[in-house]
Amino acid sequence: AVTLPFYHYFPVVGDVVRHLGSIPSDSGSITKTLRKGESVSVMLGGVREMLDAQGTHMKLYVRNRKGIFGIALETGTPLVPVLTYGENEVFPRSNAWWATSINQSLHTYAGMAIGIPTWKALQNWFELSYKPLKPIVTHVGSPIPAVGDISSLRNTYIKAVEELFKKTAPPGYTLEIV
Repeated sequence: AVTLPFYHYFPVVGDVVRHLGSIPSDSGSITKTLRKGESVSVMLGGVREMLDAQGTHMKLYVRNRKGIFGIALETGTPLVPVLTYGENEVFPRSNAWWATSINQSLHTYAGMAIGIPTWKALQNWFELSYKPLKPIVTHVGSPIPAVGDISSLRNTYIKAVEELFKKTAPPGYTLEIV
């Protein structure tokens, strides 16, 4: 998985994220990892998607992204669309004005945010230790060959995500790709 480079510079935190197999989200680290034949998991919308997460409405920030599509073309790595349902309901983030204010400032000045949980999310984390929760389901699409230019690859990826959503979305879910 890819995380903000910021996390890799802190003692202990950096050790933990590296131990968990995380790499910094810069193009050099991603390219190096792909060239070693390893897979890389990227949340294209990053912090912005996290800040906009709302229940069953999925808002994906893809249309203005170029980096990961350029890396895929450069390394010949296919892209695989993945959609996950249920995580926002089981572990909702706080919409309190102060949490939103803190995260908007952090995003503006540092390119990061803090996942501030709700009371429900904390309860679910606790309950998870002794009973199963509502399932969080992940669907994996077909690999998309890295061919063409950035724009055409991105458009092909968006179409594949939309098709995967049409096939797999639970009732009540909506998808917005911006």
